[in-house]
Amino acid sequence: MTAWQRIIDGDGLQLTLMGMGSVFFALAVLSVVMSAVGRWFTREVPVPQPSSGPPPEVVLPSEDTGPSPQIIAAISAALAVDLAMDEVPPSPAIPLNAWQLSGRRAPPAPKF
Repeated sequence: MTAWQRIIDGDGLQLTLMGMGSVFFALAVLSVVMSAVGRWFTREVPVPQPSSGPPPEVVLPSEDTGPSPQIIAAISAALAVDLAMDEVPPSPAIPLNAWQLSGRRAPPAPKF
């Protein structure tokens, strides 16, 4: 008896339960196999033993000077470029495609 004939005869629920049962069984077997393989190939990492010598001396800066002027200039330049890109409207003479609007380099649109 074929699967279609069983559906026509009214055994659709039984066929569905058998199909879903086999899927869940296969997923359970796959989960057990993956767990076993993970345990077989797991390496134990040795825990480093604490040294018996004196602890290393931590040197903290005496004063928080904040970011350097070069970092401030780089951040300011990046913000200025980003804000300038938002203000430039697309030219109506050359239609833009989605790639160009998202900032990707795409071949230019054909000119009519």
